[in-house]
Amino acid sequence: MSVGIFTPSGPGFSKTYAVLCANKTDPSKRGKPDEDSLYRIASVSKMFNVYEMMALKEKGLLNWDDPVENDVKNVTYYPDGWEKYLSESQGVSIPGGRKGERDSITLRQLATHLAGIGLDYTPIATIKELPLVAPPYAYPIYSNIGFNVLGWAVGAAAEKTATNVVMPASGSYETDLAFGPYNPSASQFSSLKDLVKVMQTFLHPSRKESLLSTYSMREWLRPLHGFPDDLTEVGAAWEIVKVPDTNGNPRRWRQLANLALHVHLRPTTSFGIVVLMTGLDHNAHKVATNAIQTFKRAFDQLLEQATMQLYGGYWKSDDGKSEAITYVEKGSLWLSRLFLNGDVLEGPLYTRGRRYGLWTTERDVGFRVAIGRPEEPDDVFAGCFPEWVTMDPIFAKGAPVDLILFGWGPDERVAKVPSVDVVMKRNIWRYRCK
Repeated sequence: MSVGIFTPSGPGFSKTYAVLCANKTDPSKRGKPDEDSLYRIASVSKMFNVYEMMALKEKGLLNWDDPVENDVKNVTYYPDGWEKYLSESQGVSIPGGRKGERDSITLRQLATHLAGIGLDYTPIATIKELPLVAPPYAYPIYSNIGFNVLGWAVGAAAEKTATNVVMPASGSYETDLAFGPYNPSASQFSSLKDLVKVMQTFLHPSRKESLLSTYSMREWLRPLHGFPDDLTEVGAAWEIVKVPDTNGNPRRWRQLANLALHVHLRPTTSFGIVVLMTGLDHNAHKVATNAIQTFKRAFDQLLEQATMQLYGGYWKSDDGKSEAITYVEKGSLWLSRLFLNGDVLEGPLYTRGRRYGLWTTERDVGFRVAIGRPEEPDDVFAGCFPEWVTMDPIFAKGAPVDLILFGWGPDERVAKVPSVDVVMKRNIWRYRCK
């Protein structure tokens, strides 16, 4: 077994256990695994399938919504449901005949299990002969054969354009990327070191070995379907689970799982987990879950400390007329006090005595005050709706009134409110508001 906990800058924990070849009769020949030991990575190979698709998309060589027939000919399916299929197979005439329409199956649908294709149909001919489990885009149906078809399509697109996609690798073995018809579900091998190397680029796309831009990674990591349990979602190959952080806030973990291995990615705190196993005890999920529970508190605390160092504290302008207090509580950044040019902000946008969340704009310096609708502060069914629909409400001096910019002055951190030309310096950065 090999376990790795990693961040964008490197491994935080890496350890191997037990023996490499447990089926050897002679114990002296069983060996010890290391971070370069190869494992069959089963469904984690689906991640590489989509990774290559995204790399080709970024080069302008294909699009998510391209019909799969563009690159794999004769991909079609029985257009009606099982009732009509079974009736026809038994020679029962259906009034009106076959009326179903065949919508194109796209690369996006295949990559997100939304094509409606069943789990393990073997040849493409079977897809032609049998009804889909559900129409395309109805809801996710986990499909190995769907990813087989996607592998054919991506491989054909790369071959057609004479494009070679080389994945990041750091160990003595490179990840096998021969996209044969069954590789996306079983036939690919990789090592702990290589999987960590690749997934570091997911957390930090600006690394030099990354194949994708930050824009493409944002697109790739988004959920595309949510199940009614409010726990599980589906992305492009990602099986997304909402796991509470140490403050009880649900955070999305992108995972690709199999009985013998798990790959977990949590972009919000920039760390991930890889668990690779062989043998009879196929309980990688339990190992990965225990690792998450063990390490998440430390990473949550590091994130809180870094946020406080950059954005928290008591801020005051040189003329003493403007001041603000920002602090971290339960994993979120808050603004609890804001005086600008001698006035307390209140009125239709800001309400006296109320604190406001500061929403990141995915840029290091810019935050937006989540103003929301003060007249509905306790509507539990509103969720984040009042905040995101009131972003960027009005402008003053050419800037949004909810914009706060954090940065460095000559000697200290500063917070700027461009809509009123206010610059405040941080006086106390460890300030806490209870």
